Amino acid sequence: MNSIAGLINFKNSAMRYIALESFKKSFMKRGDQLQSRDLPNNSGKFFSTSYFKRQNIFEHENFIIIFSGRLDNKNEIKQLLKIDINESLIDSKLALLAFIKMGEKSFNNLCGSFSFVILNKKNKDIYCVRDHLGMKPIYYAYENNSFCFASNPEYIFQLINKKRLINEGKLEDIVTREDNESKSTLFLGIDRVERGSFIKIQGSQLLNYRYHKFSTPDYIKLDDEKDYFELFKKQFITIIGEQTDGFNRFGTALSGGLDSTSVSRVAAELNKHAASKSEIFSYSYKFTELDCSDIEHTDEMKYVDDAIAMGGLIPRNILMQRGDYVNDLIKSQSKFPSPCFQGNRYQELLLIEACKNDNINIILTGFDGDCTVSYGMELIQILFEKGKILKGLALNKMVRDRKKMPDNSLKIIYNYFFLKSLSPFLHLTLKRIRGLNRISNGFIKNDVMQKVSHLDVIKKERQYMYDTKNGHRDLLNSNHFQNCFESLDIDYAPNGIEERHPFCDKRLMELCLNIPPNLKLKNGYTRFILRESLKDYLPDSVRYRSTKSDLSPYFFYSAKGEIQNLISRLLDTNSQLSGLLNRKKLNHALNTKAKLSKEDITWIINLSIIDEWLINNLD
Repeated sequence: MNSIAGLINFKNSAMRYIALESFKKSFMKRGDQLQSRDLPNNSGKFFSTSYFKRQNIFEHENFIIIFSGRLDNKNEIKQLLKIDINESLIDSKLALLAFIKMGEKSFNNLCGSFSFVILNKKNKDIYCVRDHLGMKPIYYAYENNSFCFASNPEYIFQLINKKRLINEGKLEDIVTREDNESKSTLFLGIDRVERGSFIKIQGSQLLNYRYHKFSTPDYIKLDDEKDYFELFKKQFITIIGEQTDGFNRFGTALSGGLDSTSVSRVAAELNKHAASKSEIFSYSYKFTELDCSDIEHTDEMKYVDDAIAMGGLIPRNILMQRGDYVNDLIKSQSKFPSPCFQGNRYQELLLIEACKNDNINIILTGFDGDCTVSYGMELIQILFEKGKILKGLALNKMVRDRKKMPDNSLKIIYNYFFLKSLSPFLHLTLKRIRGLNRISNGFIKNDVMQKVSHLDVIKKERQYMYDTKNGHRDLLNSNHFQNCFESLDIDYAPNGIEERHPFCDKRLMELCLNIPPNLKLKNGYTRFILRESLKDYLPDSVRYRSTKSDLSPYFFYSAKGEIQNLISRLLDTNSQLSGLLNRKKLNHALNTKAKLSKEDITWIINLSIIDEWLINNLD
């Protein structure tokens, strides 16, 4: 829940701080408990701030660590270090002791949400580390024989008086929806440590290393189905217990979906049997101004009520009214280290206010249970590969029936037998003929889009579609996690609230990846292992629920009256985005009477977000 920053000079000369007081004033918006530490020979300084008293800077032997976040598997680490598990150790000390004993290999033994920097005071070697999903952001600049790092680029600019210049390669990366420069930011000269990675500076050389990546699954083999369910339940309960340990009040985000209800109900049941009881507040969104056509797909309160009725939760319903949410999101871009495309940000802000009213500092969420557990749809492909085509089609139909979706057997046959037989080039050609190119409505100049290797794009798409065993692995390794967490950090950290995501625990993710597909998809139920393992914790309405809610209606209501204005602003912009826009397509969208698709609307909003970010965040 703390934020960190620091500056290290590699010259044998004293540091000069350009705007130290301005930095401190900005930095302490993330907490009034400021810690700082001067490095030897006045060669730099570390800073940490938090709303709680916690030692986040720790020295031992020749090393000093500055730590942001938390470790969840403290007992496991203590056992590795042969330390009494009853000994109380702060996270910063535990992480440093693990590094001193195991070196770089220690990073993969840590589970939690963290980023930290370790300095060898003797030789000035530096390690800058980020957790396996990138839940705790950390950015850095390495230039002029100095290394500056921070939880937010804003602090780097203040510490070293660096100009905010555009990284044009990253800008093109964003507008073309590519991911070629994932470690870079839109600020020239400022990079981020990526998820599951660390950078090492030794001598004058900076190297990037990946210490964790999910591997091709090696499916667990147990004698009885019940053993799988018990294994999952034990791990899930352990994680909830670790993430709530020591708090006498905390919150859960209870949407009524399978994931958030699983977290909320397990937390409530653990608390029921705990020696020292906690107050658990559950927060749910109640949409009060939905169009009639959207009520069925958005309103989840009947599932929430069933979860509350089981007891142990203090319910809080957050009333959701219509608002100017598109413009609110666009106008907020000056706050973010990169363009924030989170259309549900207004929901997060209302949740933050509700937590503050109840003095809640920790809230558990169901993010991102879908990805972690997975739907198990690869089982259908496995059946096809074994020649069990009718069985595979029957299973697919059963899934869609439960989701109240129409049968798509013909499409399945087309995708997995015809398209799969094509070469990537022929697949791309067919897609273009049918007008299904994913960037065809992007409102970006053709010469910019031509830089994108469409063939590489189609190869990636085919890998997700047809690589039966690695689809789940590739999903867990995607970069969407760290991008999401970096935006959330901007809103939650300054308010002294920490979101904790049990489904994002590395141990649970590894376990789910290696669960056989026939236990993820069974009897037409996706995520079957979660439903069956926690059957004693869930209300039946949620356990057997197969539909998912669409929480986007308010955002698109807000967009309806603004799209023409947004297009006009894009046509008039003088930002760096101007030279990338396809004005012909924008003018056509402005003047046409044809209804824009949701994809078109999303493109226009996202381009408006990028434009506003560029206007407000660069010198």
